[in-house]
Amino acid sequence: MMLYVYENIDVFDLEPITHTHPAFDIRCVAFTCLERIIKLMPKIKISLIVRDSIASFVKEKYPNSKLIQS
Repeated sequence: MMLYVYENIDVFDLEPITHTHPAFDIRCVAFTCLERIIKLMPKIKISLIVRDSIASFVKEKYPNSKLIQS
């Protein structure tokens, strides 16, 4: 099974945090949104769909996830 994690147009409502980081990388208490997904579904394959401006950061931080630039 493949899970696609993406940012929609509302990501800009979360600026300035999302100016340099993807929305799924925002930490809420102990985990980020993506860490929670991975913890709940450890065997699932994840593809990350991100903006071109942060693609290199995401590729470096999450090397085991497939990256799709939008």
